[in-house]
This record gives sequence, structure tokens and C-alpha cells, in this order.
Amino acid sequence: MKQFALWCARHRVTVVAVWVALIAALAGGVLTAGSAFTDSTNIPDSESGTAYGLLAQQAGATAMSAESGTIVWHSDGATIDSDGVRQDVSAMLAQIAQLPGVSAVDNPYAGAGSEHINPSVNTLRMRQ
Repeated sequence: MKQFALWCARHRVTVVAVWVALIAALAGGVLTAGSAFTDSTNIPDSESGTAYGLLAQQAGATAMSAESGTIVWHSDGATIDSDGVRQDVSAMLAQIAQLPGVSAVDNPYAGAGSEHINPSVNTLRMRQ
């Protein structure tokens, strides 16, 4: 190792030129390869591909994705569990249910959904 260090010290210009050439080659390789990333889940025998396959089997042929979303509703004037707010939320959820690609919309006022209502801050949260 001592011999290599002495050689590098004696041939500084050559060492710097080799480093510059290596960095240029690496940069050229990166630029040539580009950003060939993909978010495809159709890779055979991958965990994502298997998961999407199982979801499609469970949901049927119309299943396009397994995405979900969260809707937050906040009321400044009336309490979140008042009849007027319930009607507004129910009307909004009915419109969302009619959108293309929406397969299910839960009602936060019914059954287990009521755990997502926070009357102390007049807010409800729905996970779709």
C-alpha cells in the first residue's frame, strides 16, 4: 500500500486525470441509462403483482385499483351531528358514490363509521 501511495504522490496529474475520467464515465452512464423507473405492478411473481391479482379476484373484473381516500368534513356553524349537516354530508357522499371508478362509500353516521365523528371540534373523517 505504501508503494501505491508513493506512486500516486509522484504522479498527481495522472491520478487526477484518472479520477476525472472515471467521474465523466459514470456521469455518461447515468445520462445514457436515464430515469427508466416504472410504477408498473404487472411484474410476474412480484409481491405487488400478486396482491393486485388477489384484489382483482376478490373485487371482480371491474376492479381497476385498490386506492382509497380520506374525506374530512368540518362544520363551523352547526354541530357535526345535527340534521342539517347530516343531510349535507349524505348528499355529498351520494354524489361521490356516482363518480366513475368509485366502488364504495361509507356513511360515517351509520354503524361503525360513527367512531370517526368528533363532536368536540365539529369534524368527521371518512376513509373511502
